Amino acid sequence: MKRFFADFGLTVGYNFCVFISAMILFSVFMRLDILQSIVTIYFFRLVIYIVISSVVVAAAILVIITAKKNVKLLCFIDNKLVLSGFVISILLIYAFMSLVPFASNRSYTIFSLAYLYENSDKSFSTDEMEQIFITGFVIEFGATEYRINEQLTTGYINMDPDGRYRISKEGKRFIELLRFIDIFYPTSANPSSLYPNGNPDRPLIN
Repeated sequence: MKRFFADFGLTVGYNFCVFISAMILFSVFMRLDILQSIVTIYFFRLVIYIVISSVVVAAAILVIITAKKNVKLLCFIDNKLVLSGFVISILLIYAFMSLVPFASNRSYTIFSLAYLYENSDKSFSTDEMEQIFITGFVIEFGATEYRINEQLTTGYINMDPDGRYRISKEGKRFIELLRFIDIFYPTSANPSSLYPNGNPDRPLIN
């Protein structure tokens, strides 16, 4: 039993160290953002940085354990543990990325809170907050153009010769997939995000 808990503690400690190391590298890649001119979609860049960070850490560990085979401190690390650390670090960093950087990049809630923070000596009415959203988030931030370019890049929408936009087959399949998932796991408290014209079978969640 003691042996089991000792091995378990070593495994947890190892995976935690791998995760922290990959997180640090991920932060560096995000700050440098060397792929910004190549990969224009922010989400895709973050995913690439996650994979690169985890690969670099896993490769470094393999090099170390290969060069230091006789070091007792590293004798418990094998290829399976390296692989598990690689996978776990990707999953944990992806979860963090989805909850913080990516969500902040797309969230009006975060924008509105940040605006109120920077103007904490003032108060605003509902109409004023709505205008702040239109001028600040949509116009000045370029939210509409940003989303259009994003969907053009992913192929979810196409541009007609007259410069107007329409959804592509890929975009239709994507929405159908989200609506199917929404049956089991409601993706939004407000169904209008997936059903702009209304859906009587999908009541509002309070």
